[in-house]
Amino acid sequence: MRRAWIASALLLVGACTEPEPLVCDGGRVVREDGEDPRCAYDDPTDASVDGSLPGDAGPGDGGGDARIAIRGDLPDCMDPFECPRVDWGVLDLTASSEASLTERIDGEDHAIPIRCETGATTVTTSDRDVVRIEAPARSLVEVVVEPDEGSELQPVVETYDDGMRFLTFAGGAARAQTRFVQHAPPPGAVSVLIQHVDSYGEDECDDAPTPFRGGDDHGYTVTARICESCAIEDLGTLDAPTDVTARLDERGDVHVVRFAVGSSTPPSAEVGPSDTTCPASLEDACCPILVPLDPGPEDRPRALYSDTTRAVPAMCSADLQELSETNATRERLLAIYDYNGLGAEGYETVVTITP
Repeated sequence: MRRAWIASALLLVGACTEPEPLVCDGGRVVREDGEDPRCAYDDPTDASVDGSLPGDAGPGDGGGDARIAIRGDLPDCMDPFECPRVDWGVLDLTASSEASLTERIDGEDHAIPIRCETGATTVTTSDRDVVRIEAPARSLVEVVVEPDEGSELQPVVETYDDGMRFLTFAGGAARAQTRFVQHAPPPGAVSVLIQHVDSYGEDECDDAPTPFRGGDDHGYTVTARICESCAIEDLGTLDAPTDVTARLDERGDVHVVRFAVGSSTPPSAEVGPSDTTCPASLEDACCPILVPLDPGPEDRPRALYSDTTRAVPAMCSADLQELSETNATRERLLAIYDYNGLGAEGYETVVTITP
């Protein structure tokens, strides 16, 4: 399926190792005696009303307050250790249940560092935006990208954990939404990559510049909220095979279950198309998958997604997963969602858990 190879390409883009010559996305190259060149950026709190920053080579980044609407240039790069602007577009859900940021896919050329088979290089491509989300550990977070009225943006959204492992995918002609489990307490965060469909999946390593450029007519608002209506379902302690029904009624839906087992043998879970009701509106494109989560130790609960860049089962055949990760209480966490981020009224799948 298309998403599988695209995810790999985007992980390469996200590597963000600075090439030579050094290119700073909207910043200044600073060279000091005896030191390697580095990127310098002005204080985001000094942003003017239109988002421009003093000394910025391009449009300015939005400030740190995610509830202020600023048109600017969010980072193109995801790596929290290599990308200097990673904290300038943070949606903080630790103090409130919802936060949003108004942005756009601009019409400028962007020089970004990527890794190709030949090594690190710099390519010129269209804008992409990276936003970081901080939320309480184990909270279920919903992300919605809503284009402005009359906007030409057709958003494609992917989420990555702080190890840059692929979590979820979403796309839509009018809006895109996805959900994920916050994998770690702050300062851990999830990165959200936002692109326009015309630039998504391009192979930047083939030396063919992406023809698409955005502009003022590609504005949007990205909103992150704690999803109160999609709480983790607690199954209690299982001692026999148990069927769980998961409904994926909207695009980006994810259903998470928590359970414990009495034995030390790792339980397994299985889902397949034969156990799935696929609504006619999705034209038989339903492909439910299982993603085991790491519950972590009792004293510091974590819910880290396993690497979902794994190949989708052939022709969406049965997906069988062993849930080996546990803690002292033998707790397990399992996420159920569609491989392509699909969802629609009537999409229902049955998962069999065998302790």
